[in-house]
Amino acid sequence: MIVVDIDGTIADMRHREHLLQAQLDVAECKGMQCPYLIKKTKEPECLRVASCENKKITQAQWDAFLDEKQLMKDGVIPNSREVLFHASLYHEIVFITGRNEATKKATTLWLKDVFGFKQSINLVMRPKKNRDPAEVIKRELLAEIKLAHSDDGLMYAFDDDEVMEAVYKKHGFKWFQAPHCWAVIREIMGLFR
Repeated sequence: MIVVDIDGTIADMRHREHLLQAQLDVAECKGMQCPYLIKKTKEPECLRVASCENKKITQAQWDAFLDEKQLMKDGVIPNSREVLFHASLYHEIVFITGRNEATKKATTLWLKDVFGFKQSINLVMRPKKNRDPAEVIKRELLAEIKLAHSDDGLMYAFDDDEVMEAVYKKHGFKWFQAPHCWAVIREIMGLFR
């Protein structure tokens, strides 16, 4: 089984990232001595702003970020299409995402259009109103995936969030950090053609 995150892993969503710009409470970050907080200039900058639990994002911002029209404009992370198409010939692929179930139709359409999957798509998403951090929701979703899907002995996970490494490993998955892993895997695949 191969578990694949979507945003930032296979979907290039840079065109929507600005919709999640939020204010970090830098004073609170300093107080926590957050290791991701760096000081380049007078204003500190956060290395994990996209997944930081300390930033304040409104429901309207999330709705705009997950708007169906915006999702359909996502590009594809280079090499991910080729690797996943080849992998789908031999392994079950399950897509896991922090997107909520309200985006299921658009997400499924995007996956079919971009990746050319003809078969049904295994897509596991967060409930509509759930705003738990990705680490929390994906831990719960991974438990569901393991119960619902066959175990062919091989369990791989692709995700762009390094915080998720420990979560995947705890569930028995070999973790690969996207997006840079795709080019390496594609190159290795080319050796066997």
